[in-house]
Amino acid sequence: MDKKAGLEQGNKINLMGKRAIRGAFVLTVRKFFLQAVGYLGSIFLARILTPEIFGVFAIVSFIITFFSFFADAGLGAALIQKKEKLTKKDLRLAFTLQQGLVVLLILLIFLVSPIIVRYYNLSNESVWLIRVFSLSLFLTSLKTIPLILLERKLRFDKAV
Repeated sequence: MDKKAGLEQGNKINLMGKRAIRGAFVLTVRKFFLQAVGYLGSIFLARILTPEIFGVFAIVSFIITFFSFFADAGLGAALIQKKEKLTKKDLRLAFTLQQGLVVLLILLIFLVSPIIVRYYNLSNESVWLIRVFSLSLFLTSLKTIPLILLERKLRFDKAV
């Protein structure tokens, strides 16, 4: 019995090691691919947009990226590192807290967008551009819980 349990434990560790190596490879390839697409997309946009419009796009992208750092508030990392098995209550609580935080961030962006537009001397239409882009925070936050579950199982290949 002890020998069989030891073999099963060894197989689990071996499987986790393979998943970790494959996951690191997949994440590295994904990072390079996303960087390449980002650079090519920026070059493409810089060529087809006027400098003024490209500048507005760059500012709006920066603002949304800045606020996206606060959308998670460490909930995802805490759930990934939790040693015990995640319960439905854990997942529901994390989802609800994160969605509440994202909604608050979007409301904040809606309120401060006129101030941002004045600070950067942008056109009045830029207020709505910032507001519409802020809705992407809500859409991207919906993937957090499924990604947490995949990362806990070291299934980075499926997460990509």
